[in-house]
Amino acid sequence: MKSDNKEKFDRLQQEQRDLDESYRQSLRNKIERQDLIDSIIDVEKKSGKDLVSLIIDRKRKENNDKKK
Repeated sequence: MKSDNKEKFDRLQQEQRDLDESYRQSLRNKIERQDLIDSIIDVEKKSGKDLVSLIIDRKRKENNDKKK
């Protein structure tokens, strides 16, 4: 009986560690997304254009360069 309790306790501890790691990873992902958003906003402010327009302009330039 004691062994069953120990196994349950070990499983619960492992589950808690997994949940803690999942939470920490979620926080890291959130920070990365915010950093990306901040970078996009910064690029848009510096260029005076929205990011989609910048990407379209760059792709057009690349396509024109390939044609030459």
